[in-house]
Amino acid sequence: SNVAAIKLGLRVGDATMHEFITRFGFGSRTGIELPGETPGLLRPVTRWQASSIGSIAIGQEIGVTPLQMAAAFGVLANDGVRVAPHLVREIRTSSGTNLYRSNPEQRRVVTPETARALRRMLEQVTLNGTAKLAQPDGYSAAGKTGTAQKIDPKTKTYSRTKHIASFVGFAPVENPAVVIIVVIDEPAGAYHGGDVAAPVFREIAEQILPDLGVAPDTKLDLESDHLAQSAPAVQSPEAAKAQEERTRLEDARKATLPSVARRDGRGGEIVYAVASSKAVLMPDLRGRSVRDVARACALLGLQVEARGEGQVIRQSPAPGTEVGPVQVVSVEFARVN
Repeated sequence: SNVAAIKLGLRVGDATMHEFITRFGFGSRTGIELPGETPGLLRPVTRWQASSIGSIAIGQEIGVTPLQMAAAFGVLANDGVRVAPHLVREIRTSSGTNLYRSNPEQRRVVTPETARALRRMLEQVTLNGTAKLAQPDGYSAAGKTGTAQKIDPKTKTYSRTKHIASFVGFAPVENPAVVIIVVIDEPAGAYHGGDVAAPVFREIAEQILPDLGVAPDTKLDLESDHLAQSAPAVQSPEAAKAQEERTRLEDARKATLPSVARRDGRGGEIVYAVASSKAVLMPDLRGRSVRDVARACALLGLQVEARGEGQVIRQSPAPGTEVGPVQVVSVEFARVN
């Protein structure tokens, strides 16, 4: 939380905070083999205000590039050692003669014990925190969501409507093979990093990890809609009636969910949703998974405020209520046996 980050920043102090920010590579160019790289925004500690430590601890008064952030997470993935980002590992001739091999700068930033402890903390973000949608099927993952307000050029203050959503992380957790960062500028509808950037991380990880020959380290998660349920050979009339009622309720709830029927001619999606003559109607999310809820609300442009894990047991607004874009939907999850 922001409160915890600010309290930690105050305990660390200005000088130490600035030292570790620079040790992780923020505030200076990475030196990658591309033109036009920016060093980001980091003022000298002598120019910090009394309130700067609290602001910087939550990501304000500072600007970083996606490459800097990916390199910083590479420190944690690499047991505390920072390897300078580079594009070319080596160049060989057609006969196999090595013409060039990169020798990127490597330096220790934190101890291996600190890096591993942070990896375990960041894994909780994907398991129980704001990035449950980042969890790749078959692999553990760790990372952090980001939801940054953009500066309004007219008012010179933080905008309330324009954001940058991001997620940066690595997988697998114990022996990371890749660091991935996803940054989405001014997303439409849902704008939190856990809602719009985390699912992209998951899709990328699920494609490249098998290609790299990385073995899965968690059990594959079968989709809830495809789980086979064994039925007794002989069913009593009461049980059959109860099963029929459950099926009817499930079909009725599914019918309230938005769907993408096809794409329009410009490459966008056409979303179909149940609506009144005035507004879209809130779908019935009861029994849905976190992934299902995030997708449904993203399609409708709704913001999700989630608590717990498992399946939805309560929601607000109630099913059938008229809702508008950017409206906050509170959803409570619980494990259902």
